[in-house]
Amino acid sequence: MGIFTKKSFIFIYGPPGSGKSTIGKQLANSLGLPFCDLDDEIELVTGKEIIEIFQIQGEAKFRDIETKVLKNLLLGSPKVIALGGGSLCDPQNRSLVENYGQVVCLYANHNILCARLKKSKKQRPLLGSTNEINSRLSALLERRQDHYSSFTHILDNSNLSIEETTWQIQIILGLFVIRGLTEDCHINIKYNGLSSLGEQLRSHGWTDRIIVVSDSNVAPIYSAEISSILEKSGFHIAQETFPAGEKSKTLQNCSEMWNRWLGLGIDRSSGVIALGGGVVCDQVGFAASTYMRGIHWAAIPTSLLAIVDASIGGKTGINLSQVKNLIGSFHPPAVVIADPSVLGSLPVDELRNGMAEIVKSAIIADPYLFNLCDSRISGLQFQNFDSNLWMEVIKRAIAVKVHFVQIDPLDKDQREVLNLGHTLGHALEKASDFRLRHGEAIAIGLVCEACLSVKKKIADEDLPNKIRTILDQLGLPSTIPDFIDRDYLVDSIRYDKKAKNGKIIFSLPIRIGEVKIGVVIDHDDLKFLEEV
Repeated sequence: MGIFTKKSFIFIYGPPGSGKSTIGKQLANSLGLPFCDLDDEIELVTGKEIIEIFQIQGEAKFRDIETKVLKNLLLGSPKVIALGGGSLCDPQNRSLVENYGQVVCLYANHNILCARLKKSKKQRPLLGSTNEINSRLSALLERRQDHYSSFTHILDNSNLSIEETTWQIQIILGLFVIRGLTEDCHINIKYNGLSSLGEQLRSHGWTDRIIVVSDSNVAPIYSAEISSILEKSGFHIAQETFPAGEKSKTLQNCSEMWNRWLGLGIDRSSGVIALGGGVVCDQVGFAASTYMRGIHWAAIPTSLLAIVDASIGGKTGINLSQVKNLIGSFHPPAVVIADPSVLGSLPVDELRNGMAEIVKSAIIADPYLFNLCDSRISGLQFQNFDSNLWMEVIKRAIAVKVHFVQIDPLDKDQREVLNLGHTLGHALEKASDFRLRHGEAIAIGLVCEACLSVKKKIADEDLPNKIRTILDQLGLPSTIPDFIDRDYLVDSIRYDKKAKNGKIIFSLPIRIGEVKIGVVIDHDDLKFLEEV
């Protein structure tokens, strides 16, 4: 189950007609979890229909049975449970389920709930006959209004499809599973999620030896703590550290890593943990993908950039002749533990570095996220760490990437949208000899590619300025530095790994929330770089 521990139950709750059972089944399927409907379990245990229990034994007796069946369900492994519409009105039941996992309370407007209930063949004992549903539902919603509105996670699915509702729940919970690559990738976005790391790896089938690989910046901060957590779960731990920085992503360093692993007895029953930023995730993932033809690895990203980008999607890589990630593979981490609590200790420059990727995700598919970055994140000026705000921003940014990776795991077509800002951004990194941070290069790439999109009559003329404005507010660069050799930059673009048949391929923005992929750019088109 990967990211799920004994207290990782998910409870779907809400008034009658909110879609608890239907949504619960879909969510369980998406996350690879078992599903139970509490009412169905009650009928199975008692041999009676819910309405029959109400009519013969009364609501009080039904609630007693409901509590007993619920407690029994919690004795098993984590699952998605669709609760009855009044099951958590009992404070003891509510306390019980909240101790075992998270509750998502669905709701919809009265007319939609009525329409759904009238279409359903299932009889609701508290709502009476079809003719009584309207009035009885109104009374029930009025009685329980404060109760339903008291939950932390509330989702209005009045105008959402089953699939959209399920996806929004995954964003709310910060739980995703990507399938279609060499191994399913389980992603858990949770504050202090690292405290249960050992339990999470055990639930995924990891058994004995683990090597924790980090770089010289991160290892002194986190390696001892992570190793201690894993040792308490019974794992045998080894640690490895390599020099920090993009220039460490080489075949030589990988070769040295493989030899150390061999000397430590790492085999296909072992696991490797990449503890660090994007460089660590890229290089350790690649080393894991090729050592003994592939061993399990997990990602513990410690930078904002790695949380929202490098740890997600299964792409691994090292650099060749300073061409970024030219050598690589698709080998996803089995588990990604994205713990935003690590961000509180990061310097401002590192937060800005990651914000470029978040802005990219917003431009691709989430206008709400773009406005969130503009109106709230930039307003903070990174001086005050708002954990709730960072959680929302991170979840939404990861959701954009997960969506496109899931529909195109091997980057054959639609996933190319994630290259926005990167064709130019990677070339800028190389042309600057990596003096530009990845996020800084991507920020410049986003603006320049928007200018190119306007030049190609794909985007409106005001788009580059919209993007430039938000990047300026975030303290990110938006113009090519004077020290960059423009001719060398163009040559670097021509050797981008996404080039096809000698043609340069760009993903260009149309507007905030929409990007066009597969745009072929010729050498003359790149002359615009002289002007930006």
